[in-house]
Amino acid sequence: MRVPCRLQLIRFARGCVLATLVIGAGASGCNKSSSSVSWTAKDLGPGRCVALNNHAQVIGYDDSGSSFVVSQGTAETNLGTAPDGSIAVGLAIADNGDVVGYIEDNTGRHAAQYSAGTWSPIAGLDGTWSVASSIGPNHEIVGMAGMGMTGALQSFLLQGGKPASLALPADQSSAAYVAGASGHIIGILETPDSVTHAFSITGSQMKDLGTLGGENSTPYAVNSRGDVVGAAETSSGEGHAFFSPQGGALVDLGLPAGAVSSDARGIDEHGRIAGNVDYGKGDTRPVVFKVGQPPVDLMPVDDAKTPFVSAHISAMSADGHIVGWGVPANGDQNPIHCILWSPGG
Repeated sequence: MRVPCRLQLIRFARGCVLATLVIGAGASGCNKSSSSVSWTAKDLGPGRCVALNNHAQVIGYDDSGSSFVVSQGTAETNLGTAPDGSIAVGLAIADNGDVVGYIEDNTGRHAAQYSAGTWSPIAGLDGTWSVASSIGPNHEIVGMAGMGMTGALQSFLLQGGKPASLALPADQSSAAYVAGASGHIIGILETPDSVTHAFSITGSQMKDLGTLGGENSTPYAVNSRGDVVGAAETSSGEGHAFFSPQGGALVDLGLPAGAVSSDARGIDEHGRIAGNVDYGKGDTRPVVFKVGQPPVDLMPVDDAKTPFVSAHISAMSADGHIVGWGVPANGDQNPIHCILWSPGG
C-alpha cells in the first residue's frame, strides 16, 4: 500500500506574483454558472507545498525536512522539530492553524499534531508506525497505523482526541487520507484480490468506488456534497483522473494526446476540479478539469515570463485556492518552488 514519504526541499525568500489564467468555471452538473473564473499564480519561493486550509494558509517542507506554514502568501512560520529534536513533518492544516502529520525518530514514524507552537505525538494508536494524514473541519483526525511501514495498515479516526470507529472491514488493510466537510472520509482499501480501491465513508456507510476498468484507484479530495476526485487505472493500465459525483460511478476525466497519466487532486464547493497531466520525462502540467472537455492549463510563468519547466498541483481548498509546486525555467541550485493559485472573478 502506498504511504506518504518525507520530501527533501529547498527554499528562499517568498512572494512573486506569476500570472493570471482565465478559464470557464465548473464541471458539468455542478451548481456554478459557466461564467469565467481566473486564477492568479504566486511563487512562494523554493520548497514543496502540499496542503492548505480555507484561509489560504499553506503548509510545505523546507530543505531540512521540517515543515513551514505560509500565511497570506508572504508571512512564514517554521514549525521546527519535535521537543526531542526529531524531524516533524506536516501533511494537513486546519482552519485554526493546527497541523497534523508525523514525527520521525529512530524508532520510526508516529502520528503527531502541531498546536499552540508545539509538536506532540498522537496517543492511543495501535501499531509501531502511524501517520496523521488529514484534519477535518470539526478537528476530527484521520490517518493510518500499523506494524511498520511495510506491514498491514489500518485506518484510524479520532474525534475529540478519542478513537472512533470507521465503517471499514477489520480484516482488510486500509489508509484514510482525507477527513472532509459534512463528515465525509476518503482513503484506500486493499481488496481481497490484493489491489487497492478508493473508498468513501459517509456516516456509517462505506462505498468501494471501484476503478475505471483497471485494478487500482486512489482518492485525493472530497467536497461537502461528497463528490470525490482522484486517479484510477483503466483497462489498459493507464492512470486517469476521475470524478465521482456524490460517491457514485467514476467519471473518466480523460487523458490528452501525448500524456501518459493524469490525476485529480482537489475539488472545490463549485465543483471545479484541479489536478495534473503527466507527459513523461519530468513534464507535469497543472490543470483544471472540465467534464467532457479538454483540461485547462494552469502552468505558471517565472519572473522572466518564461513558463515553468514543470508544475504539480497537490491540493485545492473549498473556495478554489490551489497549492502545489513547480520547477522554474530559470531554476538554479533552488529548483523547486511552492506555488499558490488564487481564484478571482
